[in-house]
Amino acid sequence: MSPRLLALCLCLSCALPAPLQAAAGREPASEAGLDWAVRERERERADAARAPRARAQVLIEGRLGDDPALREGLHVSRDWFDMLCLALAARASGEPGYAERLRLYLEAWVAVYQPSYNPVSETDFHYLALAYALGRAQGVFPLALQTRSEALFRRMALAYLDEQRDPRPSTRRNNWQSHRVKLATALAYALRDPELMARSRQLYRDQIERSITPAGQVYDFGERDALHYVVYSLEGLLTAALIARLQGEDWYWYETARGASLNQALLWLSEYASGAKTHTEFQHTTVEFDRQRAARGVAGFSGLWQPRTAASCYQLAAGLAPHWLPLARRLGPMPGWARELLQGAGGRPLTPVIERRIQP
Repeated sequence: MSPRLLALCLCLSCALPAPLQAAAGREPASEAGLDWAVRERERERADAARAPRARAQVLIEGRLGDDPALREGLHVSRDWFDMLCLALAARASGEPGYAERLRLYLEAWVAVYQPSYNPVSETDFHYLALAYALGRAQGVFPLALQTRSEALFRRMALAYLDEQRDPRPSTRRNNWQSHRVKLATALAYALRDPELMARSRQLYRDQIERSITPAGQVYDFGERDALHYVVYSLEGLLTAALIARLQGEDWYWYETARGASLNQALLWLSEYASGAKTHTEFQHTTVEFDRQRAARGVAGFSGLWQPRTAASCYQLAAGLAPHWLPLARRLGPMPGWARELLQGAGGRPLTPVIERRIQP
């Protein structure tokens, strides 16, 4: 499991309301998991006093690996994930230094950031939103900073909920829309705004209707002829569903009148993730940028799809539907504490949602 996914799963479990934690039969957080948050921060940042890398914009989407803007965007957006590590470390250790660094980072980004409303370039902004929610719960941020932060979050959430901003029909069905759903949901959660959460829920349902067939095939597969983008799209929807679970809502098992659902998409993908089927990636893509990346030899844009690249997808799914745990374990190593975190005590789900026994 990647460090980013471990942080996300830990964040989601730590933030569970007390009744849901009790129903899961767990303490609010495992000590091993909390220790990990501190170790992760220290391991990745030997110089814990480095300045934030806040920029007015982050530009990632549509750029090749040798583009300086891409390198810069990936470099500075790492701050958003680091903020989640800081929030988790502050909660774990109680040491004021982590909270101070988190406050400094938030101050820096809120002061200068001008959203692009591009869900690919801003896809990792949900880490910042979740870090804010954790930090606010710990009393880390002064009222003035909360006000400025939430003004930015509200502006972003409303923009991501207004899908008409993008005139291209395909991006209102493909992975772009899935990451709009994720970002809108994370921002609504950070804002504690029931109306925005309700609108995010409807956006999620609309995306299930538009992007997943009753058989489980995701729109991106037909557009890109690639499982790479099936995984990317499903990761956005799974993260949104996990955040909704913190509100006591079960989005995972939502099913359209046609029979499409997130679970059905994971069942479809599992035939490839389990190795029962193979697929050669991007052979018939309709997107020129994919062909450019293949010509440059970018890993993953030609040749056989590698099932291990779906590991994070099924590890997220396991947090919502434990019948995916065996496949998640098979695709990538999962630390013991993370496995317990995802399973809950006695193999139960993290929240008291009745588990449907649908075998992958």
